[in-house]
Amino acid sequence: MIDNPTPSHWAFICGAFQALAGLAFLVFPSSAVAAFLRGFPRAEWTGRILAVITWILAAWATMVLPLDFLRPVQQPQVLVPLTAALAFLTCWWMPELLACRAVAGILMLFPCPLFLAVRAHPSAWRIALVVYAYIAAIKGMVIMFSPYHMRRACFCLADRPALQKTIGIVFLLIGIFFITLAYTALR
Repeated sequence: MIDNPTPSHWAFICGAFQALAGLAFLVFPSSAVAAFLRGFPRAEWTGRILAVITWILAAWATMVLPLDFLRPVQQPQVLVPLTAALAFLTCWWMPELLACRAVAGILMLFPCPLFLAVRAHPSAWRIALVVYAYIAAIKGMVIMFSPYHMRRACFCLADRPALQKTIGIVFLLIGIFFITLAYTALR
């Protein structure tokens, strides 16, 4: 297990997710990708699972951030039941487009540990990870407050097989770029 991920680890993780997403667009038939994209925004159990993962990430971020106003909730005996209650209430009160909102939460939360890992790295290539994280966080904010934008984008992409392949190629190239950085400049 990795105790403190390095910029190399983060570059590999980001690159692997991008490359896998790109490969999914390129390898699977357009009809299968379209069916997934049309069903994802309202996928009930997918949304619930992703929402729980999002709340676990939020709890972790609450534990590690050195902010004084978080001290009252940073004890596990407070944070664990609070996280469980918030995950349950989120799934109960916000079932509409929950998968989109959960993805938005993950996009907003994953930059926290990434920024902690890359801030002291000497390579200028760390800025590529920082830019990637900021773009993800901004996309997460937009989707969180307007999840229908993600649903609309999924439906638009589902109807355009050529765009699916183009996005697959772009995602794959971004993934290869970050994996290459992981083994070269950010080592």
